[in-house]
Amino acid sequence: MNILFRDAYTCLKLQTKDLSLVPYSVTGFNGSATYPDGKITLPVTIGKDLAARNIMAEFLVMDVTSVYNVIMGRPMIHQIQGVVSIYHQLMIYVSDEGHFKRIQRSQEVAHKCSYLKPSKDRREDRDDEDKEREKDRITKKQKGLSALA
Repeated sequence: MNILFRDAYTCLKLQTKDLSLVPYSVTGFNGSATYPDGKITLPVTIGKDLAARNIMAEFLVMDVTSVYNVIMGRPMIHQIQGVVSIYHQLMIYVSDEGHFKRIQRSQEVAHKCSYLKPSKDRREDRDDEDKEREKDRITKKQKGLSALA
């Protein structure tokens, strides 16, 4: 399914009364089941100008924490005749004009997203921070020694 997370739904200024009931639960990655708040069909535009593809897509609205606003599921990917490569951060789709178009993003941009910053509470993150501080300390020490020479 296509998933629209509740925070994004609220930002679109849509109301709970716009949702249709969903009588089934959705199983998450951790195996727990959650009932969607409902489902809604919305207009979606992928791409811009001549590269645009306009469709109507059904979304399950989920009130769970996520780093994403939307998860584009197989129904939408099939509807736009899309091919996705996660490795290449790329999606190719067919525009309204019938041409193959591409959307490509970079991992570098994704890492700049504030939601994707590592948690300070996790041990591995503290280890990484300790390594960075040690590297900075060694660099400063080397600069000091070369200034003395």
